[in-house]
Amino acid sequence: MAGRNRGCVRAGNQVDTYRMSEILINELRSAKIGRITLETPAMTEAEEIVVAEQRLAAEEKKKAKEEEKRLRRLKTRKNRK
Repeated sequence: MAGRNRGCVRAGNQVDTYRMSEILINELRSAKIGRITLETPAMTEAEEIVVAEQRLAAEEKKKAKEEEKRLRRLKTRKNRK
């Protein structure tokens, strides 16, 4: 119906679904249709959990790297004496 209203009709009175899908996607991106979220609340919660886990892993990696750096400095100082 939307394709017919927008003039996305091909030969044989068939709706050009590809052209209509492009229009729909562009209007979703520009928020002409309105602010629409395609995620469900469960998807959002799952994504928040994954992000939190990634942040913790990055923080642990940073701490390990700093500890390694500190140990290298100590070793270098001992070798100088």
